[in-house]
Amino acid sequence: MNACGQPSAAPISGVASISLNPALQEFGPAEIDRTLRHELAHLLAHFRFGRRRIQPHGREWRDACCELGISGERAGHTLPLVGRSLSRRFIYYCQNCQGHFRGCAAFAGQLPALACCRKFSEGNYDERFRLRIGKSSSSGNLAAIFSKFSPVTFGRMPMPQR
Repeated sequence: MNACGQPSAAPISGVASISLNPALQEFGPAEIDRTLRHELAHLLAHFRFGRRRIQPHGREWRDACCELGISGERAGHTLPLVGRSLSRRFIYYCQNCQGHFRGCAAFAGQLPALACCRKFSEGNYDERFRLRIGKSSSSGNLAAIFSKFSPVTFGRMPMPQR
């Protein structure tokens, strides 16, 4: 979760959800309401544009913010909340481009190398570009491992329905 709130990236069973940081209670009901509307705008924008990939704080999101009464909403916040950093202990690789990158968790599902999907399959998911998990970084020095590889852009993409 980010510092304030976050809509779920992959709704479970087709049901979307929004999680809010409990620390928001310290800033009063107005801040909770604003944050909830901000996160709801993300869900609304994604609902309207279906499986098409949109920017998190792009035009579609800004339009949804206006409809929810928070026109001029910014992508970030200025609340004095402490963020957290996660250790990127897992190493993933793309068999297509041989690129490597670090991740915080072992993904149970399909995670594509987004750069390869965009370059070679017009942005659509292709099994050839599914990232494979490599060794955990605890088994070696990350700096030494990654000095050999260029970073790979990755991200969640809509997966084909089965």
